[in-house]
Amino acid sequence: FLFLGICAVGVWTGLKVAAIAGVASTIPT
Repeated sequence: FLFLGICAVGVWTGLKVAAIAGVASTIPT
């Protein structure tokens, strides 16, 4: 269960980072 929890947190963090990067890339600099 601990391993699955760590994997879930890692995937969730990765998705959040990807979402933030995607939104930031749409903002013209």
